[in-house]
Amino acid sequence: MAKLAVPLLILFFLLSFIPSQAALPLHAPIQKDHSTGQYIISAYLKTPFKLTQLLLDLGATYSWVNCDDYVSSTYQHVPCNSSIANSLSAYACMDTCEDRPGPNCGNNTFSFLIDNPIKTVDYRKVNGINAALVDSLALPDTQGSLVSINNFIFSCARTGFLKGLAKGVTGLAALGNSNLSIPVQINKAFSSSPNCFAMCLSGSTSQPGLALFGSKGPYNFLQGIDLSKSLVYTPLIFNPLGRDSNPNTHKLSPEYYVGLTSIKVNGKMVALNKALLAIDGQSGSGGTRISTIVPYTKLQSSIYKAFTLAFLKEAASSSFNLTTTKPVKPFGVCYPASAVKNTQMGPAVPIIELVLDRQDVVWKMFGSNSMVRVTKKSVDLWCLGFVDGRGVDGPSIEIGGQQLEDNLLQFDLQSKKLDIKLLMAKLAVPLLILFFLLSFIPSQAALPLHTPIQKDHSTGQYIITAYLKTPLKLTKLLLDLGATYSWVNCDDYISSTYQHILCNGSLAKTLIDYGCMNTCDDPPGPNCGNNSSIFIPNNPIKAVDYRKVYGVNAALVDSLALPDTQGSLVSINNFIFSCARTGFLKGLAKGVTGVASLGNSMLSIPVQINKAFSSSPNCFAMCLSGSTSQPGLALFGSKGPYNFLQGIDLSKSLLYTPLIFNPLGRDSDLNTHRLSPEYYVGLTSIKVNGKMVALNKTLLSIDGESGSGGTRISTVVRYTKLQSSIYKAFTLAFLKEAASSSFNLTTTKPVKPFAVCYPASAVKNTQMGPAVPIIELVLDRQDVVWKMFGSNSMVRVTKKSVDLWCLGFVDGGAIDGPSIVIGGQQLEDNLLQFDLQSKKLGFSSSILSKGTNCADFKFSTGKI
Repeated sequence: MAKLAVPLLILFFLLSFIPSQAALPLHAPIQKDHSTGQYIISAYLKTPFKLTQLLLDLGATYSWVNCDDYVSSTYQHVPCNSSIANSLSAYACMDTCEDRPGPNCGNNTFSFLIDNPIKTVDYRKVNGINAALVDSLALPDTQGSLVSINNFIFSCARTGFLKGLAKGVTGLAALGNSNLSIPVQINKAFSSSPNCFAMCLSGSTSQPGLALFGSKGPYNFLQGIDLSKSLVYTPLIFNPLGRDSNPNTHKLSPEYYVGLTSIKVNGKMVALNKALLAIDGQSGSGGTRISTIVPYTKLQSSIYKAFTLAFLKEAASSSFNLTTTKPVKPFGVCYPASAVKNTQMGPAVPIIELVLDRQDVVWKMFGSNSMVRVTKKSVDLWCLGFVDGRGVDGPSIEIGGQQLEDNLLQFDLQSKKLDIKLLMAKLAVPLLILFFLLSFIPSQAALPLHTPIQKDHSTGQYIITAYLKTPLKLTKLLLDLGATYSWVNCDDYISSTYQHILCNGSLAKTLIDYGCMNTCDDPPGPNCGNNSSIFIPNNPIKAVDYRKVYGVNAALVDSLALPDTQGSLVSINNFIFSCARTGFLKGLAKGVTGVASLGNSMLSIPVQINKAFSSSPNCFAMCLSGSTSQPGLALFGSKGPYNFLQGIDLSKSLLYTPLIFNPLGRDSDLNTHRLSPEYYVGLTSIKVNGKMVALNKTLLSIDGESGSGGTRISTVVRYTKLQSSIYKAFTLAFLKEAASSSFNLTTTKPVKPFAVCYPASAVKNTQMGPAVPIIELVLDRQDVVWKMFGSNSMVRVTKKSVDLWCLGFVDGGAIDGPSIVIGGQQLEDNLLQFDLQSKKLGFSSSILSKGTNCADFKFSTGKI
């Protein structure tokens, strides 16, 4: 069968998560968005994993994600009559899908009616009924491994639901008291873990807070303090009349309430209508709710009036001597910042105490939580961060995000209690960093590591995906077999773990340095650092104009992560690469932000992986897919077995030939010869249909003086390039054999860049592609032959009224480099193993002959 009709290639070591191995708690960063003040949680969703930013909502029943461009190989709808659907509170069953089938629409699928807590959705314009999905959600555990909840249930949503959400946010993360919230679904996956989660919001927009799932502590901070031992406890209260209730059915609210009984300002009781502090059993109004959606605590009007009067009185007393100024909306009480003293606990203002279920259970709010700094134009104020909620139908008091920041909150859903610990104030203390922040342990990795390789449909480039930075971000890089080192665009590079390589450091001395950046002329950042090592990166697709783009770029060290065979993301913490400016991206496929080096260099990805796992073989394998919709793959740190679903171990059927390295690499000069990182093979002859092509054999060897000649393998050259005299002899031989009675093919007008084309209607199709003469590359011995059938030798060209099969080899001219460059088209659906230790290449020729191909490699097997 040809490429389009063969079974999918899926290796036995597909990504499968083993929850029992997780080192709980799982955790996720919570970032405060600088423009909206919203709290954003980051989690990995879909297959392959994609870092997804979601609005954190403590009161949501279930999570939802925009599905208008949702792409995952593992998502499934929830059938209306399934056991999962029967366990949920269905709003509707989508009997027939009226839109195009996809994540957001499926026949006989369970559906949700979702809600945007920031901006009310106009259901006249946006369809509110959305399909329920099951897919993989992954979070890191304490060992740094990504752990997946394979059957994570959430709702789809249309793009219209994203209005009002922070830039880059694609949905909502539910942390409410619901069987569909993230903490409860994690608890179901890890039934032996406590049904509990903790949260610490950061007031900084540059440094994240965090959420922790499945543990009651210890919560060890760098100062050696375990905050789990000093928490204050109060019962969690659940409103019996949740927002999904109706006159006939009362549904418990997923939102978290606490039993606030009084408020004190500077130790003095505020006179309140106590009836407002309890939840009304008939209407569900009243009480005190905790929210991550409301930015500032909202108080019912009579409470707000009494509270602000008490605060004003105490702030004006001799203890503080503060005089108000004209307030700025939405606040009602403001003071000139110059009049307010700063302390370790924030601005010096009256302390606010929320007295909870007992007189000794008090939630204290110092200036860091009670006050908001407002600076704009000529205004510089400290404003009381509480607002008038007026005669609200909901809770009488809603504690907002400002008042939660730098407080550790533990929600014990099993014991139904809230545990609170006031942390140190923001202004004078070190950053709060838990000991169990993400730390990868390479020795635990189940090699090989692997990554998909996607063929870009518009450029034909091969794109490798890897996780880079902290927090991890899925990064697309051009795959270059011949690059010395990897590089990444650093103009918008954000990571909390990157470091420059100091010029006089031990690490710099191991590199082939192009120079040292003594003084940084640009603003300090990833691309510029004083006394830092530098590289001059190269774009192999389009030459960079160094008159317009600065070519000297900083060398960096950061974390690169790839999945192992157990599905855990494994990091090379000290991964070395180069920065690059945005101008280096010209000519690269859309979304690609750099180059992944797989060359024979101490700085290439496979060699750096080998250094991290010294017991593993210095070897990698590669299988490029010709499909632009389904990826091939790269495998690092293993010589096999390479088991396919058909039970074939391709490592046993590889042929081997020596890898040759050009002694005059492109970084050589007159005084210094540097070995090329590119891979050459010792091609000795070419046959077409079994007949030898007459070639100038001297062109097949590398010239020791100039470094030209020989046969190189490349993933950045699209079609095999042949030196002009070789190309002429080869095409004449091919034309002759194709015209013979065995094929009876007559050429037609060719299409650039090709010179030999045939009408597609005249060419028969076979399992090995179009029926054309077989091309044989004879390597170091006569019995070591790389066979190329029609699937690799021919290229289908269809445009307008043209439908052709063209010979996928091009004239390379009188090139100064290699005489032959084997390009990507000829590598597709061939398994190649690069053994850098033994300096040999293992190759399979086309695996279509085995009834399989490199396409549709799957990275998960999660099912409902």
